[in-house]
Amino acid sequence: MNRSNDPGAGGEGVNNGVSPKMLTQNLRMLERNGLVERKVRPVVPPRVEASRRRFGA
Repeated sequence: MNRSNDPGAGGEGVNNGVSPKMLTQNLRMLERNGLVERKVRPVVPPRVEASRRRFGA
């Protein structure tokens, strides 16, 4: 069974073949540039959500 696209499989989520390291690096760069807002959920295991910021916000 291929679980690479299963959001519950190791917390990777759907990433279309992008490694977790590259996904993290790109999301952090977008956050630094003010394009993405990062929210850490206090659950076990930790969950991080990223969403687009409103233009001009």
